[in-house]
Amino acid sequence: MAYDGGMLRAIATELNTLCTGAKVERVLQPAAEELDLILADRGTRRRLVISAGATLPYLSLSDLARENPPTPPVF
Repeated sequence: MAYDGGMLRAIATELNTLCTGAKVERVLQPAAEELDLILADRGTRRRLVISAGATLPYLSLSDLARENPPTPPVF
């Protein structure tokens, strides 16, 4: 699936609906090119996964909690 303007608009609309007003509770970096933002809003927690990998960039909401490395990477 192409990551074009239409896809970007759909993702932005969904994130605007679900994440507006949420506060960033934690920032995790489970991989070198990935950030997980834990968002908290009125008792609801969401995990926003941001991947900046050259082969598969993506942005999604996920319930999957990945294990962090034993030592924190350079941020």
